[in-house]
Amino acid sequence: MYVACLVLTSCKTMKPVRPMEKYEHLNEEWKVSEINVPVSIDFGAMEKEINQELSGILYEESTGDYGIKAEKTTDVTLALNGQELKYYVPLKIWVRKDLGVTEVQAEGEVAMEFKTNFEINQDWNIVTETELLDHEWLTKPRLKMGFIDVPVENLMSIVLKKSRAAITRQIDEQIESRLDLRYYIDETWQTLAAPIEISKNPKLWLEVEPQSISMTPLTSNGQIVSSTIFITTNAGVSMGNQPENDVSNLMTLPPLEIAQKASKGFQLNMIADVPYGEAASLAKKHMVGETFQQGKYKVKIEDIDIYGSNEKLVVETDLSGSYNGKVYLEGIPFFNESKNQIEMREVDYELKTKNFLAKTMSWIFHKNFEKRIKKHLVFPLDKQFETIKKQTAKQLKDFKVNDNMRIQGILDDIKIERTYLTPKSIRVQFTSSGDLNLFIDGLEN
Repeated sequence: MYVACLVLTSCKTMKPVRPMEKYEHLNEEWKVSEINVPVSIDFGAMEKEINQELSGILYEESTGDYGIKAEKTTDVTLALNGQELKYYVPLKIWVRKDLGVTEVQAEGEVAMEFKTNFEINQDWNIVTETELLDHEWLTKPRLKMGFIDVPVENLMSIVLKKSRAAITRQIDEQIESRLDLRYYIDETWQTLAAPIEISKNPKLWLEVEPQSISMTPLTSNGQIVSSTIFITTNAGVSMGNQPENDVSNLMTLPPLEIAQKASKGFQLNMIADVPYGEAASLAKKHMVGETFQQGKYKVKIEDIDIYGSNEKLVVETDLSGSYNGKVYLEGIPFFNESKNQIEMREVDYELKTKNFLAKTMSWIFHKNFEKRIKKHLVFPLDKQFETIKKQTAKQLKDFKVNDNMRIQGILDDIKIERTYLTPKSIRVQFTSSGDLNLFIDGLEN
């Protein structure tokens, strides 16, 4: 009698130790991917603007002894080859010289050939180098006084030098303006650092988190200069409230690296969460109030809580009756793709709980308590999973980020990556592969 009372008393007072709440995956392990930023700049439009800027008189100088003037007669023509620009500038030259006893004037025409090499340096700034390749006198000015030729070589040197300076300055300014990549890329880099809301109902957030950046060499086709910028990212989509993203830690725009082609496709990381509170509510709905009895021993489930301990999900079950207290079961969550739901495998009593039950209430082992618990540890994700997939694919087909930026992408295959525990939820990570292009006004013709 005394022994029986002692066992019963122990059963009611002894408590198993609560497993420690601990999480291994505090940082996301996103698949690395690349966003393509097409660059396409029309130098044909630049030719038109140059001719508007270089119109009429390019250089004029007058003193008491002499006067010179250079005027563009016809349009400048541009010939683009890779990162080299050649152009021809036809000029009408006028000269005047005071010979003391009289003043003489003359006109001539010259065609000047220039070459400008341009490239993007590591700081994303355009660097130009322009040189005069040649000049050809179509009609050389000749000053005559009677039968005497008056030398004008010095005046010709001045007019050519001054005209060249005006022309190359205008050409360089136009190229630098059209290839001002740093302004656009720096703005893009900052924009992509913060979460982008791509859907309001349901709330979906695109997190890009740019990591590095590279660019293919500039090429030309006709009057179009082209390239592709690759932004390496950890891109993901999440549902719910705006993710916390500390943009203050964003590194400044990295130096330019030249890449011959894309090394990775685009892989969008997606997550679907079942918060522990929601999981516990689903479990309570089916299990709270359920009783387990053998002979004179009987316990009833009063409450259930769920949390994580490393890779295992812990089910804290509060019992009343022959035993008043908590017991702990644990198992490994996994995603059942055929049913679109999170299930549990290897469900068993936590080790210390098992030892406790073996000493105090071993009868419960014969009632399939853990199997009945496992049966109700099912958390559907079909609605959330399909919503994220379909809505994300729909929005990214053509999404306006801001007035200067839009995203166009195609997402194809869906692949389940892993199921793991976070401090707040059971999480399923899946990826969708495809292509994603970012179009920036100013970098496309």
